[in-house]
Order: sequence, then structure tokens, then C-alpha cells
Amino acid sequence: MRKLVKISVTVITFCFFTILLQKALIAQTNSTCCRYCSTGKACGNACIPKNEVCKKPLGCACNGIRTEPTLVDELRKDINMIIPPTTTELFRTAPTPQGKTKLLNFKVQQVFSRQDSEDTTKITQNTTSHSCSVPISISTLRDRNVVVKKRKLKIRIFEAGVPDGDVATLVVDGKAYGAIVLTRLGQQYEIDLGDKQGDHVIQLRYVRDGGLRDFLRRPVVTVGIAFKSIDVVEFEGSELPGSEVKLASKLTTGQTAMIIVGFPQIKISISKYPQSACHIAEAWRIPPVPMEQPIPGKPGNPLRPSYPRVLTIVSDAMAKTNRRLSTKNYKCPKRQDRDEYPQATFAENAGSAHIKCIEEGDNRGSGASIVRQMERYGSRQVKLLPSDTIELLLGS
Repeated sequence: MRKLVKISVTVITFCFFTILLQKALIAQTNSTCCRYCSTGKACGNACIPKNEVCKKPLGCACNGIRTEPTLVDELRKDINMIIPPTTTELFRTAPTPQGKTKLLNFKVQQVFSRQDSEDTTKITQNTTSHSCSVPISISTLRDRNVVVKKRKLKIRIFEAGVPDGDVATLVVDGKAYGAIVLTRLGQQYEIDLGDKQGDHVIQLRYVRDGGLRDFLRRPVVTVGIAFKSIDVVEFEGSELPGSEVKLASKLTTGQTAMIIVGFPQIKISISKYPQSACHIAEAWRIPPVPMEQPIPGKPGNPLRPSYPRVLTIVSDAMAKTNRRLSTKNYKCPKRQDRDEYPQATFAENAGSAHIKCIEEGDNRGSGASIVRQMERYGSRQVKLLPSDTIELLLGS
């Protein structure tokens, strides 16, 4: 009896290790096989009919049927990849509406009138009402996948699944960058988002699959896009993983993946700072109301054809220079400041801003609000630094 038990244990152990060895050989074979022979037999690096004699040394061809891993299994192996619960959360297959604006009409007290002569300036206070129509943004950053702070943005397009020769096309704001053969390492691009306000659309379009199929046997291109974490302020996730933010999406024939990108949005409250808001609206639209006249005998800033909403932060030293050059030829009555647009803290001020005299409390309050938002922007409380880009908005 003991002998029978011993023999049974030996047989079971032998079978167990045989199965493990077969699985290991299959795994090793699957990782090194360059060709699979299901109807014939393997011979060197090729397949020959079963009734022929192989005269070549052992190569990379294998007997059997290739077992294809699913794309989902492959993607889950990459722990650095952010895979959304559904592909519509990070990559969209249809455009999202652009941020809209509406005009808000309200009245602001006009604080003074001024008469200039060769050597004196006479200020007369008054309280006439001034009507102001301000365009307020009603867009939301929740519609954006990624918030970035660089106009010239470096991105990497890569193969997010099994490398099999997939091909996709990159399109940014309607500009096509050509077809890309996807690889694990990927291909680098520098895209210029320019001065365009609102949403920027990055699209990755299906061109051709490399032969790999999903579990429904459909042709699939699995494409990824990576942003440098240092350039990203916020994205649809809670943490920035490592040196890159990676997003991935699976496409079948004719599909397009889409990412909505925007700059950090700094808002001026029209209810708290109505005179600043009106001045900004005037600068944006260049209405009939002129900017303040310069001191007699000193030429003021010429009106520009347009004043931008997308602005670049500068250092404190450059801001002081901008302020001095922009305001040196203007004078305001007591308890009023020379308000600038763009503000001195932005490169687009360029020492020739649009100038208007407004109440000092309104001017300084709006300026402090801008600084606070740039010091602690968004849910992650990011500090925006010189050379970073923002978009200025007017909000209720």
C-alpha cells in the first residue's frame, strides 16, 4: 500500500512539473517566434509541408497557432499609462462645444472730467452714469482634458498597445502633421498653440491597423499621447504621474480620438471690479470710448489694432519696466489709478498698454486678484511662473 502511494505521488509530481515546463516553453516560444506553422511544420525561419524533410538548422519558426494577447491585457501591463474607464472621458470621438460668451450690461459711475492746458490740469468730479457691456465667459474647464501653460507644447505620439505597425494621423486645430507609424518609443512633435483663446483641439485619426485584433476580432489602432508633466497644470486625474502625463485610446476603422487643451483661465469679477472689467472690455473691442488722453506736450500710447486675451507672464523687474513706460505720460486725479491693459505683469503690455483712469480700490483689487490666482491656480494650487501663458476672462 505504501509503495502504491509513493508511486502515485511520484507520477503526480512528474505530471505537474511537465505541465509547468510545457507552459514555460510555450511562453518562451511565443516571445521569440517570428512565424507560426499551423498547417505545415517549422523549418528554420520558415514553414514547410509536413511530408517534407527539414534540412535547415533550428530557427525562429514555431509549430502551432499564434495566441494573440488582447489589447486590454497589454495596456494594463503598463503601470504608467492612464487608462480611463471609458474612452470618452479622456479621448472624445465627437467635438465638444467651444466656450461661449454672453454680454452683460451694467452701469458704472464715471468719476471725473478733465481739462488740460499748457501748464495746468484741472479735474472736475462728477457722478454721471456710464453703461458698459462686458463679454462674460460661460465656458468651464471641466470640458478640457488638459490645461497647459506653454504655447509651444512638446508632445509625444506613441503605440499604447502591442507594436504591430499601426498608423495614425495627428491634427492640431485643423493643421495636419502627417501620418505616423506608431512605435513604443513614439515620435516627438512641437505644436504651437499661438494666441488662440478658448479650446484647442488635438486629434489622432485612424489610418491603418497593423493586423492585431481586439476580442471581437475588429481591427484596432491603440494610440497614446504624452505631455511633459512640467508643462501641464491640470488634467482629468488627481495626480501627475512622473515626468509625463499619458493618455490612451483605442480606435477602429474611421474613428478619431480627441483631446481638448486650454490655457489656465484667470478671471476678473465684474461684480467686484466693475471699472476694471469695463476697461478690459473696451480694450478688447476698441469701442468709440478712447483711452485716456496723455499729459499735454507728452505723446501717449497709440491705440493698437487689437489687444490680446492670451497673455505671457513676465518677471517682477520686467513688470516694473512695463508699468513705467506705459503710464509715464498719463496723470489721474486723486484716489484714482492709471489702469493698464494688458496689465504690466504680462509681456504683451510691451510698455504701451491701453490706459484708463479708474478708482484706485477697483484697480488694485483686480490686480491683487490676478496675482492670487497665478500664485495658487486650480485644484492642485499650481504657481504660474514667468514665461507661462494664461487666458484672461471676465466673469460674474
